Amino acid sequence: MSVVTKVVLESEDENSEYHSLLENAFETLTSVHAPLEAKCDAAIQSWRLSEHKNKMVENRRQKIVCEFGKFPHMSGVLVDLISASQTPEILVWRCLRALVQLSYDNPDVTEILVGNWRSEARSLARQEEVEVNKMKEDAVSADAGTSNELKAKIQAMRDAMSALNSRAALPTIFSRLLSEKGMSWRVRECVFHVLNNAANSSWAVHDTILKDDILEKAKHLISHEDTPHFVVSAAVGFLCSLSYRPASRHLMSEAEIVETLSPIILKDKIELNSMSAVLSVANLAGHLPMEEFPVCTLQIDPYAVNEVA
Repeated sequence: MSVVTKVVLESEDENSEYHSLLENAFETLTSVHAPLEAKCDAAIQSWRLSEHKNKMVENRRQKIVCEFGKFPHMSGVLVDLISASQTPEILVWRCLRALVQLSYDNPDVTEILVGNWRSEARSLARQEEVEVNKMKEDAVSADAGTSNELKAKIQAMRDAMSALNSRAALPTIFSRLLSEKGMSWRVRECVFHVLNNAANSSWAVHDTILKDDILEKAKHLISHEDTPHFVVSAAVGFLCSLSYRPASRHLMSEAEIVETLSPIILKDKIELNSMSAVLSVANLAGHLPMEEFPVCTLQIDPYAVNEVA
């Protein structure tokens, strides 16, 4: 990072240099010709541009970065790169790291991120439909050459409308990422960090998160013996943030989250985030009558018990 960039990022004002850095990052991420390394640097820059030691400044910058540029704006561009099957893993990871920062302790930005600009996408699709209908009328009275050109444009616009109408919420995209074969562990870890920040920032997004099978994906990864500890830790932290909202607890209990987290509690390891597992179970237990609380049968290694004793 240059000295000039460092000064711009540390300043509490968004001056022309700040906006120039943001515009350059946006143009690089949306360019089909930009090299991979430049795109990775642009994703890192979007993270830095939304960060500040002064929380009020940071909240403002998170929103500026999130909403910057034409549709789908900076945040939507990051999400689109994450969801595209041809995006290299390192760029997916860098974009996720940027979303971790954007979703940190900012309810307004979190709600935009989780919704992934779907309302604006639907509105744009409706505008496109009006234009398509007008072009269809023009094609009827046009000569053969013009008519064929209009038909080609109409088809292209219909394809664009289909993409706009099918724009998915962020948890739906994350659910696919978590299931994708060969996806790296660091990408899965970052997915849970974004979800954790989102669940912690705004209770309003919990219902959207819980619509997909994210809970099942988290349970599977927490319980699977091959999952690295840092991924288990991130997934446990996400469940802990979900458990603080009373309305989310019933679904979590039905999904047998207590049973999933109980072995993590017994292992009592910092690297597994066992304390967050304790807090999650305590939150889930708080709304249940004693007779409804699940009874967990766990196999305990006697050698481990004797060693502790």
